[in-house]
Amino acid sequence: MAPCIFIFYDYFPPAYKAGGPIRSIDNLVKLLGDEIRFYIYTTCKDLDGTKLDVKTDQWVNYNNLAKVFYASSVKQNLNSVRQLIKEIEPTKLYINGMFSLLSAVYPLIAARRLNIPVVFAPRGMLQAGALKLKSTKKKVYLVALRFMVKGLNITWHATDSVEAEDIKRNVGKNINVFEVGNVPQLTNHAGVGKKNDCVKFVTLSLIARKKNIGQFLSTLSDLKELNGKYEYHIFGPVKDEEYMNELKQIIDALKMKNIYFHGPLSPEMVNDKLTEFDFFVLPTLGENFGHAIFEALSAGLPVIISDQTPWRNLESKKAGWDVSLKNGSELRTAIKKAIDMTPQDYLQWSQSARELAESYVKQAKLKEKYLELFG
Repeated sequence: MAPCIFIFYDYFPPAYKAGGPIRSIDNLVKLLGDEIRFYIYTTCKDLDGTKLDVKTDQWVNYNNLAKVFYASSVKQNLNSVRQLIKEIEPTKLYINGMFSLLSAVYPLIAARRLNIPVVFAPRGMLQAGALKLKSTKKKVYLVALRFMVKGLNITWHATDSVEAEDIKRNVGKNINVFEVGNVPQLTNHAGVGKKNDCVKFVTLSLIARKKNIGQFLSTLSDLKELNGKYEYHIFGPVKDEEYMNELKQIIDALKMKNIYFHGPLSPEMVNDKLTEFDFFVLPTLGENFGHAIFEALSAGLPVIISDQTPWRNLESKKAGWDVSLKNGSELRTAIKKAIDMTPQDYLQWSQSARELAESYVKQAKLKEKYLELFG
């Protein structure tokens, strides 16, 4: 019989505002749904609290590839989680994310009581940049987590060697870590050059401090000689209202023009929307993969990102820039190069960006590795 994997994450389609982990899990199900029996426990809301139009507290068929349990508040407790696991009798539990009572703590407790192996994916939440945010609470939680996982049959899922080191540094050196990248989905390649002399930058991201949009805004404001030569468009749900207000204050204080906030985009709109722009921007404090980065590369957009993601040495590949954020000089240089790029050079960089995304898919051997991970 095919392996049976019980997945836990707080959000799942039609939810989309929580970003990359939703897409990772959705794409994983699409990749392996014919070979693995997937059961997914999640909530019935999106990141901003919007209630999903789904049947709750029952198993719902998802594209004939998985069964999803959209839990209402009355089913979001340890007893319900344990009862569902006992009912399904999965081969393994697959926990996604670190700091959720519902999707991490309850499944770990249930795994101990029911003696079920666990695959645990931190989803980038153990990166140094991510741990600096609300650091005290996270430190206390990690101390408790080390006790919770002690003695359990756990395989830690890292998306690359950097995340593997993050996991070992925060959980313990003598643990079992399996490396396999997130499952992305190639979008359609626009295959067009720069639209005009006014370069259009775009960010598709949660509006959250970790994404570091404020540093990009401040850097743009420093480059006064480039006024009128660019637009900057930001799409995404607001996760942190305080940070959103700070971004608006930066724009008002610096009297910046041509900066536009558009709100969230549904996943099916992303590819078409990306083709309207020239360069993708994400000066993030840390990503374990960066689905939005991959989607931009896939659509042929060179990217300007930080050096805190797996996408490195981009300038040598003519696919963008991965810059240090320490003093801002590398970010300023990347912006200038993007704006000054000729249409002929842009066409080459656009093609190289697409080729980088295609190369990742070919080389990652994702299907074989995930089958090995889930055993």
